[in-house]
Amino acid sequence: SGQLIRQIGSFGTGPGQYQKPSDVETDKEGNIYVLDSKGKCVLKFNASGQFMMKFNTINEFGSAYEGNTLAVDASGTIYVTQNYN
Repeated sequence: SGQLIRQIGSFGTGPGQYQKPSDVETDKEGNIYVLDSKGKCVLKFNASGQFMMKFNTINEFGSAYEGNTLAVDASGTIYVTQNYN
């Protein structure tokens, strides 16, 4: 129907905020993960939408990068990819 059901997080740089959300995934417990490509991080919200934690996207060289795609496997491992590498 196009009706907004729920909003999680908000625009900004504080806890639970994102600058450019580029992908969203859930895990088997219903937690919601938002990839913030500009903020170079992933934000985790519980199934109710409450902010839980944030972690940076770091490549194999130890540098933060802008991720494009997010995936969570059955064991809860989180994957973030880049299109240009």
